[in-house]
Amino acid sequence: MLARPPGGLDGILYASGSNHSLRKHGGSRVQPYRSIFEWHKSYFLYYRKNFAQDYFFLFNWFYYLAMLVKLLLSLVINLLRAEKFAGSRKPQAVIDKLAH
Repeated sequence: MLARPPGGLDGILYASGSNHSLRKHGGSRVQPYRSIFEWHKSYFLYYRKNFAQDYFFLFNWFYYLAMLVKLLLSLVINLLRAEKFAGSRKPQAVIDKLAH
């Protein structure tokens, strides 16, 4: 059933009886390599969309190469690390607070 939201917003309809399914793929502790790759991919796409047209193409190639080197370095460092996760660690006080 479609319904108009309160406040009378024109052109917006909400389906009140819809079913939503959530898929949990895991976070940086479950899939650390994917998290690292996806972060670098988004960094690349953001640069290409917003900044690449402002710079000379040789500079862009150099910058893309620097991004690739950083990606490979991050993957190698994470491979050699004892604890596998992407990003920085949370302070223990925050972890304890979230657990309760």
